[in-house]
Amino acid sequence: MWLAPVLLACSAAAVVVNADAPVENPVIESANGRFCAVVRYDPVLVTAALYETNPRRLVAEVPLEIARLGQLLVSDSGKYLVTWGGGGGGCTARAAGSDPLITVYRTDGSRAGALNLEDVFSPYDIMQFWTFPRIELQAIDGREVAVVTIDSARRRVDLASVKLLDEKTDIYPRPRVYATPSTGARQRPYAPVDCAAMFDDPRLAHVEPAELFRRAAFGPLPVFPDIAIKARVRGTVNVEVVVAERGDVLCARSSYFPFGIDAAARAAARGWWFRPLRVNGRAVPFTGELLFHFEDLDEQTWLAAMRDAPPAR
Repeated sequence: MWLAPVLLACSAAAVVVNADAPVENPVIESANGRFCAVVRYDPVLVTAALYETNPRRLVAEVPLEIARLGQLLVSDSGKYLVTWGGGGGGCTARAAGSDPLITVYRTDGSRAGALNLEDVFSPYDIMQFWTFPRIELQAIDGREVAVVTIDSARRRVDLASVKLLDEKTDIYPRPRVYATPSTGARQRPYAPVDCAAMFDDPRLAHVEPAELFRRAAFGPLPVFPDIAIKARVRGTVNVEVVVAERGDVLCARSSYFPFGIDAAARAAARGWWFRPLRVNGRAVPFTGELLFHFEDLDEQTWLAAMRDAPPAR
């Protein structure tokens, strides 16, 4: 679409006529109504024409990057034009870290700067986006900012420097893993393992879950499988271990769980180390059960769950 290079004034809609037919283009107003802008297209260039409404006059013509052209906003001071959204996303509707978030232009025609989604949000948060963040311009503490909102989270970007003013903290609980003593409740049978015969050793002493957990001197945590994260699969896995006289784990078997979660729990349990158990002064092999949790937790809840856990590294 091509629009004439001159627009007389801002109104409810900017209308110009070319040789064939009228073309209507929406007007974008600043929140205080003092300024407005109209985006003009030609085959090689996109330009935002900025107008002051009273008196009515053309203030500036600002070239816009087509690749970052999304919604347009006008600052109350008339100093900045802001586009948000735009290109990116590839062939999928899901957001990607490299997708344009905000681009700020000065009305002298220069670009103040730009931020992508990954500059404001964590990779895991971006994976959770089902809608694109919304942006509005405000004046806060004497500076003009873009307020980026997704769900109930808000991030502020200074328009003059195009710098994020807020800490880039997690919005959504992250997928995390932690261990606790087993509760003894197991809804799923054990998955078969090659070393299962070790659990039939008559020399094995049985250690209650709480005591087993207290004996742990080293307890690496499972890696949360990527496929389970993307499939939003969460849950708990019971893992029973056979511990040698010297404290290393000889065998681990677990309850079933899909998407590689049970295998991750068994692999981690085989790396645990326990203080030896002595009966009548002699170290003996023993068995007991742990519980691994694969859940979405905020940072504080996860740190509290880890407080009584054995060192993981």
